[in-house]
Formats: sequence, structure tokens, C-alpha cells
Amino acid sequence: MQIISPVHEATIAPFIGRCVGAVLIDGTCLVGRLVGISDGNVILEIGGGPAVISSKNVNKTKKQLMNELKKAKTSAFVPYYNPAAAAAAAATIIAIALALLALLFVI
Repeated sequence: MQIISPVHEATIAPFIGRCVGAVLIDGTCLVGRLVGISDGNVILEIGGGPAVISSKNVNKTKKQLMNELKKAKTSAFVPYYNPAAAAAAAATIIAIALALLALLFVI
């Protein structure tokens, strides 16, 4: 990821048409395709529709943005493991194997 600072039309213009992520002043993260810039506003296409982000009155330096990125929270998905269901599945597999073995002696 590349931080664009300061946010001006000249610095954003090369990224038009690309997928970008924007962090707003309140900490909200938006991800979308950069459509354009008009009157100091950044226009992103999010979910098929345009969204306008104002870049006015943003006085954050690159160092402040890097500090905010370091404070980012992460989370991991841990799938639910049910030991009772695993034991039932193992018992079912063993029962099927024994039934097939018994079937061999019947024939």
C-alpha cells in the first residue's frame, strides 16, 4: 500500500481507475475504485455507486498517517470446533467399517 500525502489533484491523478483505500478523519476505511477528482473532492465508486470524499481541511502529515496505520487493529477468524460432533463422526465411520466387515463374513 502506498500513502498519498498531501492529497491534491496532481498527486491523486495517476491513481484514477485503480482500486484504492481511503481512511477518513473519523477512522472509517473505504475501499473502492477511484473515479475522479472535482473541486477538492475525491470520487470513489463503492459497490457500483459513486461516493464523494472531501479532501478539504486535511492537515495530517505522512508521519501522523504512518502512526495511525501502526495502531490498526486486526482480528482473525477461528472456525468453531465441536468435539462432540467430531466424536460422533468418528463413531459413524467406525460403525460403517465394522458393518462392511460383517457383510464380508455373511457372503
